[in-house]
Amino acid sequence: MHLRRALLYPALVSFVAVAVVLIPSAGANNGDPLLVGSVMNTATLNTILTTTGAVGLGVTDSAPGATALSGVASAATGNNTSGVYGENDSTGLAAAGVLGELPVPAPGAGIGTATSAGVRGLSFSTTANGPGVYGLHTSSAGVAPGVLGETASTAQLAVGVRGVVTSNAAGLASAGVRGINNGTTDAGVGVWGQTAASGFGVFGSTPTGGAGVACPA
Repeated sequence: MHLRRALLYPALVSFVAVAVVLIPSAGANNGDPLLVGSVMNTATLNTILTTTGAVGLGVTDSAPGATALSGVASAATGNNTSGVYGENDSTGLAAAGVLGELPVPAPGAGIGTATSAGVRGLSFSTTANGPGVYGLHTSSAGVAPGVLGETASTAQLAVGVRGVVTSNAAGLASAGVRGINNGTTDAGVGVWGQTAASGFGVFGSTPTGGAGVACPA
């Protein structure tokens, strides 16, 4: 009897230890392993993953309508906050801080928040501040644009950049695209249009009267 107890006791201890490891707690805190399938993971310190893999961290979600990876900065105050931050220190070709792709050949058609896009920005601002997407060239040198749009399409009416005022009750002097040049030197241009073939550098049309292109002094 004593021999049987001696043999069973280590096995029982091992079983309990394994059970403790396999049964997840409600959530993880500082220093704990991250628990998947839990919304109770919390931390008051930075969580940093350092890797040399081709993909540092990959998340795949096959649920319809899912968001595979979400970042939220929930503080109501503070400057220079970001829900998601991307940085790329490479000087090579096609480097990007944040890359979005829409690889399907026939994405769904939609307008507004239903628009399909490789990268989409939404602004719920009711003032003149807070654009949906913002691009900035910070250096005082160089001619790289703040925002660049290109298209490789050979179809008619293809565009590199398009701006649309979607409301049919748009306000006075609203514009799908507006260019402003704050320079005080001569020969500044607010909007520049150029074509490499015969055609129009700038084209404007209005189906119900008015002027397609207006050039007040």
